[in-house]
Amino acid sequence: MTVAGSAGSGISEPRREADSHPLFNGGVIENEIEEYQGVGGPARFDKYHATIFVKARDLISELRRIWPTSTNWETEPYTVSNYAFLTHGTRWEREVSVKYGGQQQWPNMQACVGSCAPVVAKICRQYEHRVTRADVKIDIQADFGEVCERVMRIANRQRIVPEIKRITDPHGVKGDTLYIGSSKSAGQWCIYEKTKQLRSVKGVIVPDNIVRPEFRYRPPSKEAGRAAAKLKPVDYFAVSKMTREIYEELSGDAIEPVKLPRNKANSLQASLITMLATYGRSLEELVEQEGSWAAAAEYLECLMPEAQALRESWMYAQKERKNRAN
Repeated sequence: MTVAGSAGSGISEPRREADSHPLFNGGVIENEIEEYQGVGGPARFDKYHATIFVKARDLISELRRIWPTSTNWETEPYTVSNYAFLTHGTRWEREVSVKYGGQQQWPNMQACVGSCAPVVAKICRQYEHRVTRADVKIDIQADFGEVCERVMRIANRQRIVPEIKRITDPHGVKGDTLYIGSSKSAGQWCIYEKTKQLRSVKGVIVPDNIVRPEFRYRPPSKEAGRAAAKLKPVDYFAVSKMTREIYEELSGDAIEPVKLPRNKANSLQASLITMLATYGRSLEELVEQEGSWAAAAEYLECLMPEAQALRESWMYAQKERKNRAN
């Protein structure tokens, strides 16, 4: 897909068909960053935030050297998340920022514009760093309603069904958005009508029915953030079973699972949530019977010896079956 500006109109329009790259399911032919408003190409970063283990002044000096000379750099006080300063670079809009100082030992660099995210990721990867958030996207040409149906079918057959929310634009101008997963969870899908979003927000015209499936990943642990710093964009789509299935359904490409480390607390929390989802009704009946969660916990503690004996009998039976099979 090729986008060019029309002289004097203030609105970008497509070039003639002979100059346009063809769209295909699973993305479009790779385009240069910024020239096409970041639309198209293979799986690509659309946001990249990372804590970088280097002195802030050295990082900012390198940014000023690498970034285009037309960039205006400003520094201002910043008191969020125990940082002290924010330095950001702006040309037509704020493109990149670095938070640093205060109680934080290391700076955090962020891409503020999707089309700049691949460049920011490349700079971050010159240093040892830990990803704090990464969004990856593909662009497909498809009916948005059909995409939503296919994705929701995958989500609804999960053992624990994620939060599903669709926001509808009543005027049909800005386009609809489908969210799969909570914004507070490690991973969330945001799928929206990119054609309408570009036209309404930036006045840019691209071919009809471009849909952007975007996966937003926030590493659940520092270990996962360090491991994510080495992943290619497409690898992020493989960090969970559901995410991989959605990507493969929409792109038509198969990818290998990616295992990232999780800290014990998050692993235990996930196990407990699964237990509550499975046995929640029985636990609620027990709480009602005993009068409180504290009393219910005491009752469960009394049952632990019997439960342990039952578990051991299961393990013995399983071991016997394996021995007979061998």
